[in-house]
Amino acid sequence: MGKVLKTLKILTSGGRDLKCEACGNDFVCGVSLRGCWCSEVKLDDEARKSLRAEYKDCLCRSCLEKISSQTKLEA
Repeated sequence: MGKVLKTLKILTSGGRDLKCEACGNDFVCGVSLRGCWCSEVKLDDEARKSLRAEYKDCLCRSCLEKISSQTKLEA
């Protein structure tokens, strides 16, 4: 299957099964044509930049929320 077709399948199927790179837990990435639950987690630009540099794929909601609360405490 071509890359474009794989992407369309992911976007229309409601997500992908992944393992969080930060904690190792299994979770479903909620990416779809309507967006993803991860966009609901508030992270500043610096935190997003740091995450992109450290991890290659999505993190679970729990880890993102933990990072979000840590960045709020540091602010």
